[in-house]
Amino acid sequence: MLETMSRLRREEGFTLIELMIVMVVLGILAGIVLFAVGTFSSDATTAKNNANDRQCKTAEAAYAAQNGGNMPTLNSQIASYFTGTAPSCPGLG
Repeated sequence: MLETMSRLRREEGFTLIELMIVMVVLGILAGIVLFAVGTFSSDATTAKNNANDRQCKTAEAAYAAQNGGNMPTLNSQIASYFTGTAPSCPGLG
């Protein structure tokens, strides 16, 4: 009976080596997950930019179809926004 109790007392809990191994494995898994999340984020940004580009091209094609193939020209106020010389509030400057 004493032998059984002493064996149970010895097998209670984890050793330091076991805990360190678990921590290393968890650290490796966390690194893999963080790497995958970063990849998904950049892929999502690329997909969003491609979708926006397709949407703009569709809008341009629809405008041209409604206006006999003519595209609008940029007047000086609109063009100034693209060059960075526009006033901060359009119509007030």
